[in-house]
Amino acid sequence: MGSTGDVMIIMDDTLMVFSDQTQWKTSTSIAFVGNTPHLYSSQSFMVAIDGAQDEPVTYPEPEVNCQWYTSHMLNDSDGSHQIVLSQLDKVSVDFAFITAGENTPLAGQTIIVDDSSPEINWSGQWQERSNQKFPAGVDQGRPFGNGTHASTNVGDSMTFRFAGTGIRVYGVFNWTVPGNTTATFTLDSSESSFKTFSSAFDRPPNVQSVSNFLFFESTDLHEGNHNLTIHVTEIVREQSLIIDYLTYQPSFDSIKDKPDFSSTAGIISDSTSSTTGSPASSSTAGRDSGVPARPPLPLAAIIGGAMGGAVLILTLVAASCWSRIRSRRSSQKEDRQYIRVKRPRS
Repeated sequence: MGSTGDVMIIMDDTLMVFSDQTQWKTSTSIAFVGNTPHLYSSQSFMVAIDGAQDEPVTYPEPEVNCQWYTSHMLNDSDGSHQIVLSQLDKVSVDFAFITAGENTPLAGQTIIVDDSSPEINWSGQWQERSNQKFPAGVDQGRPFGNGTHASTNVGDSMTFRFAGTGIRVYGVFNWTVPGNTTATFTLDSSESSFKTFSSAFDRPPNVQSVSNFLFFESTDLHEGNHNLTIHVTEIVREQSLIIDYLTYQPSFDSIKDKPDFSSTAGIISDSTSSTTGSPASSSTAGRDSGVPARPPLPLAAIIGGAMGGAVLILTLVAASCWSRIRSRRSSQKEDRQYIRVKRPRS
């Protein structure tokens, strides 16, 4: 029995064409993530969907890597959609993602779970941070879903249950902050990994901080249900452990086949645990004062798929900690970029 939530498929196409029929079927929206133009370039572009009249769209902000466009809800029974973006001026596309339908095949794909997902249990004094930008040496960027969970407290933990054959944990690491943080990553209460992350080593050239930083991975799990727990065991000086999202390879074929972990996801038996519910309940007290509440994930968050905030990835985003910094495909005043969303007719 599937859980409630949303599924999104990430598309990665070096030619910015995005026309593979198998990747678009049953989708209900599309969004683009990349770098917006600098301040002195045009801050708007035109969008036409399914032959409709062009409509102007304004970028959310200049010179930042973020989700800069999300379509309205599309009819997933219409078979084929065409989205035309025009008057693009020095904008780049890192990847696009679409919201999948119930019949979208998940076998062989990768699902991404934002830190705001109710399937993740946060215990302790995690701070839910939103509307932040991180300097990366070239352009500033926003985290996936526009928010993170950060720990500066020894004893904090998080737990996530999933059905799959591999999992990765990504976040943000800042080399300009002195100190280090240490955490244990435990799978199924048996296989533990003890890791220390320090600003004193492994810093990429000319980089201050990096999103999509790979904290942990395990890629050879048996098919079935698994439990990942992260415990913060040491914080030195001003460092912190900042979690943005998780990815995993599912061992189920469709949304309907996904196990429902929503009521029992990651419940920790520790009597000092402050929460066994959604991340919002665990982090309200630690949220930065004056920072607005995190807006929900775009469009897909209100469509109502069946994945508890999960996202399906076709091409895994940035396995190394800095490989995505300049992987953008720049569009230098391209006249028109055609994105055809194709689906089989029912």
